[in-house]
Amino acid sequence: MNEQAPSTSSEYQKFRSQLESIQFLKKSLVSLDKLTDRFGELHTSLAEEVLQLAHSMNWDTQEIFAQYIFDYLKEQIAFEQTGDYGHTDFDKIKAEILDDPQVMKQLYLPGLFLAYPLTAILFHKYAFFKKAFLPRITPTMYGAEVGYGDGFYLWVMLKNVPGLRLTGFDISAPAKEFADHLLQQADISADRFDLHVANVIDGIPLEKESLDWVLLPEVIEHLPEPEVAIAEAGSKLKPGGWLYVATMIDSNHMDHISNFESPEVVEALITGNGFTVTDRLVYRVTDDLPDSQDRAVSLAFIAQKG
Repeated sequence: MNEQAPSTSSEYQKFRSQLESIQFLKKSLVSLDKLTDRFGELHTSLAEEVLQLAHSMNWDTQEIFAQYIFDYLKEQIAFEQTGDYGHTDFDKIKAEILDDPQVMKQLYLPGLFLAYPLTAILFHKYAFFKKAFLPRITPTMYGAEVGYGDGFYLWVMLKNVPGLRLTGFDISAPAKEFADHLLQQADISADRFDLHVANVIDGIPLEKESLDWVLLPEVIEHLPEPEVAIAEAGSKLKPGGWLYVATMIDSNHMDHISNFESPEVVEALITGNGFTVTDRLVYRVTDDLPDSQDRAVSLAFIAQKG
């Protein structure tokens, strides 16, 4: 264990106890215990912060998380049976999910935000990001998140780098409303972030080579042409700038389109656009749960523009 986990009662402990009554989340509890054993306070403190923030926004955290995991399992079982995500029409996904305020703001985005401390496949990325990417960022650097969605990475950046200012772009108008509200609720000063609605495939409205860093987390699996997003993000980075890319393999959800054959395929998309990969994370669900039927692989890469 890296650090001693707190022993006092907390929002996280109360939430964990509530999950014990939900049969299909039993494996989630095993996974949570493994995260606490391995990461200690790094895990429990994030869970506590996320749940306190969710409580301040009056979320029904148990209901939202249970529904989010249920939807994931349903899509994942379909993928295991067919070997295909089953989603190909990006415009239909945009209309039925990304542009729908009820789907995005009541289930998808709060569920995703809760999933970062409460699922191993996302928490490992957070731990990797905090250890390997954040130390490279200083308050004087200016960057952007492309596909900020629920606002988790925006929150982590602004909370951990005092004085940092940043911008962000997402294709979903409900996501902008959600992330704006979440950051305000987290007491992040509004002059530190500037969020926009934009489609990375159509181009990000910024000058070329104007950014010191770009985040592209959990985006490329949602796109029919993932290489376009990496190239566009790269075009906005200064030489020597930093890129963070996170994605999934064999992990289905309601709006996942592109799957990848291997971590090497994803890395080749990055290096093929003029980057040198300096750090990488490859985490499999079966690393912690060897008998799991879930073949999902979680990937994250840190790369520097040449």
